[in-house]
Amino acid sequence: MKAYFLITHGSRSPRSVVARQKIEAALKKRCPHIPIGGGCLEGQEQSLREQMCSFAAGLPSKTSIVAVPLFLLKGVHTQVDIPRHIPDDRWQLTPLLGEHPAMANLLDAQFPPGGGRILLCHGSSYPGALTGFEILAQTIGAKPAYWQGEPQWQEHLTARNVYLLPYFFAGSYILDKIAHQITEQGQGITLLPTPLTPAVTAQMAEALAEALK
Repeated sequence: MKAYFLITHGSRSPRSVVARQKIEAALKKRCPHIPIGGGCLEGQEQSLREQMCSFAAGLPSKTSIVAVPLFLLKGVHTQVDIPRHIPDDRWQLTPLLGEHPAMANLLDAQFPPGGGRILLCHGSSYPGALTGFEILAQTIGAKPAYWQGEPQWQEHLTARNVYLLPYFFAGSYILDKIAHQITEQGQGITLLPTPLTPAVTAQMAEALAEALK
C-alpha cells in the first residue's frame, strides 16, 4: 500500500492551508484509492514532522508514504528543512515540483505570441537556488525577475508590450500584490494568470510520486 503527502510552505494565514487543501482534493479525484494528506512547513501549531507522523499513524504499518514538496525553487526549505523532518524510512521524498520535466512547456504555453516575456519568481538567498530558475526562464525565452532579492522585479515596470507570468501557485497572496502593483505602475505590462492551478499542480505531483520506485 502507498500514500501521498503534500508539503507546502504555509503561513499564519488560513489562506495557505485552504490552497493546499484544494490541491489535495484535486489529487484525491485523480487517485481515489490512495490515502492523501498534507502539511505545512511553517505557520502551524505542530511541526512538519509532527504533521507527517499524525498522517502516518492512521495508515497500515507497511504503507509506503511519498512526500511531494510543492515548492518551485531549490532553496533552504527543500534542501535542508524538509529532509530533516522526514520521520523514518517509510517515507520517500520526490524532487520538488519546480523540477517537474514538463514545467518549461507548461509555462511556455501560457504566453501569447509576440511581445516580450518576463518570468517572475519569489527569489531566494540560498546559494545556487536561482540557477535552475534562470535556466527555466532562458528555455522559454523570458527574462528572469524576482519578487525578493536583487535585482527586484520592479525594474521591469516601465517595460512596454511585455507579458509577465508569475511563477507562483494559484492562491498565493503575492499574486494579489503583483496585480495591484502592475495596475498602479506597469501600464505596458500584461499580467498573465499562473498555470499552476490546483488541478495542474495535483497532476504534476502525482507524476512525481509515481516516478519513484
